[in-house]
Amino acid sequence: MITVFIVDDHSLFRLGTRYFLENNNLPVKVLGEADSGYDLFVKLKQLKELLYRIALPIMGTSFVQMILLDILMPDMSGVEVLEKLRELYPQIKVLVLSSETAFATINKMMNIGIEGFISKAAPYHDLVGAIISISEDVPYFGCDISRIINSVGAIKGGVTIAPTAREREVMLYAASGLSGKEIADKM
Repeated sequence: MITVFIVDDHSLFRLGTRYFLENNNLPVKVLGEADSGYDLFVKLKQLKELLYRIALPIMGTSFVQMILLDILMPDMSGVEVLEKLRELYPQIKVLVLSSETAFATINKMMNIGIEGFISKAAPYHDLVGAIISISEDVPYFGCDISRIINSVGAIKGGVTIAPTAREREVMLYAASGLSGKEIADKM
């Protein structure tokens, strides 16, 4: 079970996302929601204390594995939340889920360290794909976000994003002639 926490200042969006994740037989457990960065850090501290004291031995689950993070929020922007998350909870994976899709913002968040980014305009199956991919240590960027990154790279004359160690490993296996199934078995 993949444990997630939803952080967005729009209650209807949180409700819809939570309902979708909890009612479609997905391997996802929503551990909580926050309406701001401040609210997130208060709840993460409370949840961590609760899980380690009481629930962890019973549930057999880990602390929050992934945060679904909006960018445009009151009190702390998603960028500020991400910086603090990397400082306090570096093990938590972050999937940005936002209507803010400016290249500068995407690039800044990638440099701080996100595992994925999808637009709020993306279909819900993209959300499922992103959560599952990221839980398996495979970065996920929605089609619209990838187009933004690639188009800016082309305009700037070949700006590229370096592949992760895992992506390089997959490329090496593929170059050696292994099939997709053989690569998956090795990884």
